[in-house]
Amino acid sequence: MAGRLVPLVMYPRYSSFAGKHPFTTVPLDVTGYSRAVLTCWRGPHNISLGTGGVLFVCEESTDQQVWVTCAGTNVSFDPGENTEGVASAELRRKWFRLKFNVQADALEQDLARVTCWSVGHLVAREP
Repeated sequence: MAGRLVPLVMYPRYSSFAGKHPFTTVPLDVTGYSRAVLTCWRGPHNISLGTGGVLFVCEESTDQQVWVTCAGTNVSFDPGENTEGVASAELRRKWFRLKFNVQADALEQDLARVTCWSVGHLVAREP
């Protein structure tokens, strides 16, 4: 992997989330970086996830208004219960964030709870 690696924490160990709406990190200006490599982990189905799970999505934007899924490997995935997964997102726009969706059975969405974390690094663009 070319370029200098800069440590990155998107969701600290151990973050807990509740409800059906998506949770997003603060947008990062990634102008000086070519790639984000993130390890994402989620705990077991906590209260009322039923047959649902979670979904990590790497997103980018030019204006912080319209967000699109990044190109790359595993940029939208559920690592599975008590499992780590790795996403490698190509950074082509100015802003980057990680979105996390708690997915649950339709009748249980408001009660869904899960714990997760996501850490990794940014790869600096070469001059």
